[in-house]
Amino acid sequence: MRRGVPTKNPYAVKQHLTSCYSFKLEGNSILRVATGNRGFLRMPLNRHTQEVLSDPALRGRSFTLTASVLSICFSKEVQEVECTGTAGVDRNLWNIIYGNGSTIKQYDLTNWCCSIAS
Repeated sequence: MRRGVPTKNPYAVKQHLTSCYSFKLEGNSILRVATGNRGFLRMPLNRHTQEVLSDPALRGRSFTLTASVLSICFSKEVQEVECTGTAGVDRNLWNIIYGNGSTIKQYDLTNWCCSIAS
């Protein structure tokens, strides 16, 4: 207002609710969300969602609720994969260099670049 630029009223482009607190699955068929004052909102889940969430290794993290979509984010512990090797590539206009723990190869591109330009 000091600079003379009119301000705009903020508005929500899309109404949604995102929360990572106070939600629980009741028997893998109903999502229960706390609404305050010991009240709960219960939303039934479809068969596919129930089948996916029946895995006991899944842990609920958060959910997002819009007018037509319910998204549930879950995490799962997985086994660590051991790295068997690494490789690197460095490329620029004149050459490409590839290397891993045992070999390094350089490919010269000067002739190739100059033949395209002419």
